[in-house]
Amino acid sequence: MNIPVKKSFLCACVLVMCLAVSGCSVSIHDAIAHESTEAVLQLLKEHPEYLTARDGKGKTPLHTAVTYKKIDLIPLLVERGAALDATDVTGMTPLHVAAMLGRSEEAKVLMSLGASPELTDDYGDMPLHTAAVFGSGGIIQLLVRTGMAPDTPNAKGQTGLEIAREYRQERVAALFEHLVRR
Repeated sequence: MNIPVKKSFLCACVLVMCLAVSGCSVSIHDAIAHESTEAVLQLLKEHPEYLTARDGKGKTPLHTAVTYKKIDLIPLLVERGAALDATDVTGMTPLHVAAMLGRSEEAKVLMSLGASPELTDDYGDMPLHTAAVFGSGGIIQLLVRTGMAPDTPNAKGQTGLEIAREYRQERVAALFEHLVRR
């Protein structure tokens, strides 16, 4: 075991022991945001129920891993049973969060594990439309490359191009124009 790995493992063990001794609990979401992968896995080993823990906005640990760019945790959480298409209080899946934040690599991993790009949030938007709102061109390209039609409408009948124009995402609007012409 090399020094950085050993140090990380020891930190994870200390975190779990401190929690056990003090009777305190740490939010799995805080651990994902601020601790090493090893610390998170140790915490889940001690408390497997944390895998389905929701924060105040209904986000699961998988949502949090996407938010904090913890790409290495995504497959590990899914292997342990995390629901790929779990929704938060607004109906957003982890793939919607990746689309909102422009996390292309995380989106690629989620989709390779089976996340559905066709689920809609409470506003009727699929990740494609969320990406249009937030100007996440890389996500749009990924979704289209994996088979989603660039002119797929949301529940209100708006296409990504119309949404991009509405939100003044000019580069993304140009991308949609190019993709639709193909």
